[in-house]
Amino acid sequence: MCEAVFLGIVQGITEFLPVSSSGHLIILAWLFKEKISLGFVVFLHSGTFFALLLYFAKDWLKLIKNGLLVLKDKNFTELPEGKTFWLILLTTIPGAILGKMGEVKVEKLFYHPLTVAFNLGGFALLFYGIDRFSKKNRTLKELNAFHALFIGFAQALAIIPGISRSAITMASGRLLGLDRGDSVRFSFLISAPIILGAVLLKNQEMREGLVSPYLISNGLAFISSFLSGFLAIHFLTRFIVHHSFNLFIIYRLLISLLIIGIILL
Repeated sequence: MCEAVFLGIVQGITEFLPVSSSGHLIILAWLFKEKISLGFVVFLHSGTFFALLLYFAKDWLKLIKNGLLVLKDKNFTELPEGKTFWLILLTTIPGAILGKMGEVKVEKLFYHPLTVAFNLGGFALLFYGIDRFSKKNRTLKELNAFHALFIGFAQALAIIPGISRSAITMASGRLLGLDRGDSVRFSFLISAPIILGAVLLKNQEMREGLVSPYLISNGLAFISSFLSGFLAIHFLTRFIVHHSFNLFIIYRLLISLLIIGIILL
């Protein structure tokens, strides 16, 4: 039970902070010499999805409403939230297609703690360079289809453990000229469809988890990932207003060096 709660907390925090949730789960499974079942992972992701849904409930209602109005009136200039809604869906397409095509190959090539460690550290350095030298010259309202596809293809790379979906989409937003606050908000908004899609694709595992002898632990994992995910979203949206991503970059580097050190020693 305690393990389920602990993993749920880890999932909720690392899903939204730019430090890689899949990388952390792989490292923890390796350290404790335990295999995390796919059904359990589905419950973890379900918790973070509902955290997103609740935290941005008002935003999503407005986005969906204006998205339908834009589709009806075909006027993207007067309803920027409507355009943003369709751009969010557009970013999902590359990740959904490439993620499904490369899932098996990625699992064979990259699901090792040493690879995860290198990805954590290597992308931390790239993330620092992008965040440090990017200019603030564009708002969310100025994003277009090309920008959405660019972020979508970047998001597809997050299938590689250690990269981090939130980190690579935030970095992509910064590269396109968004300020840190807008890049974080857009990253959170576009994560909802991709997480929901991942959960729905594993609906069989979800059904099995609802009737398995591990139902209680799955439920605890869901609740803990939901609560910790909600708090992580709230923390980052406030933190990034006055700070850079350096805290998370340093953390990624330290974890990377620690894991490499453990493996080598």
